[in-house]
Amino acid sequence: MGKQTAVNEMPATDIESVEALLDDLDLGDGDIAELEAAEEVIEDIVGDDIADEEVQDLELQLEREEAYNEQDGGVSADMNTEAPAQAQAAKAATNKTPRAPKAAGVPRTPRDLATVDAAFFVLEGEAADMDQVALDANKAAVMATVPTQKKIAEKFENLFSALSVGKQPSVYVVQAFKLLDAKKTITSTDIVASFKGSYKQGTAMSQAGQIMNLFDVVKIAKRTKNTLVLNENSVIAERIRTAIAKP
Repeated sequence: MGKQTAVNEMPATDIESVEALLDDLDLGDGDIAELEAAEEVIEDIVGDDIADEEVQDLELQLEREEAYNEQDGGVSADMNTEAPAQAQAAKAATNKTPRAPKAAGVPRTPRDLATVDAAFFVLEGEAADMDQVALDANKAAVMATVPTQKKIAEKFENLFSALSVGKQPSVYVVQAFKLLDAKKTITSTDIVASFKGSYKQGTAMSQAGQIMNLFDVVKIAKRTKNTLVLNENSVIAERIRTAIAKP
């Protein structure tokens, strides 16, 4: 009863925000590339520097408390040995195991496509045959094709960001591409069947629809209704093959 009252009293804007988050949540995702990007964001937000600052703040606060206790003179030795929760947190943070450094030479996946070299947006042909003006114009044209559906747009961004540093894109893209590369022609039913081995029916179907759209937009394949035919001239397809082949 109390829970129902709390929900009813929530502002409409808060409820809408929660519903929007739930709508965007894609349960069952095993997207390694997206998880790597999320980890990098978390590292930047709660990195060692910030953690050190928090420890310093806690230590400063403890020093002040000790000074107050000394002035009052009413604190027993036993009480002084019982560190408050904040002291324990500071000690734990200070003694935590240092985060292992990333392997040298491993580039980070760009978070903004604006920072990705225009050469990576050439979908067919040779980037080396184009001058910078042509490359920039082509990048703008490709960027203009970003699908409006949020999940497909995220895969679009992940695709170019990951490939620009030689990494594999999302697991869904890689799995569907391997199937397409092997068979040359596949249907949405083929993709769903491939995904159903690892994901729920709903996830498999939604991901298949996103892949059908994405592969056509970036010219990995030519789409005709529910069929994809591999584009043998696709630069993106070759980049994915190279990323998959890397040890």
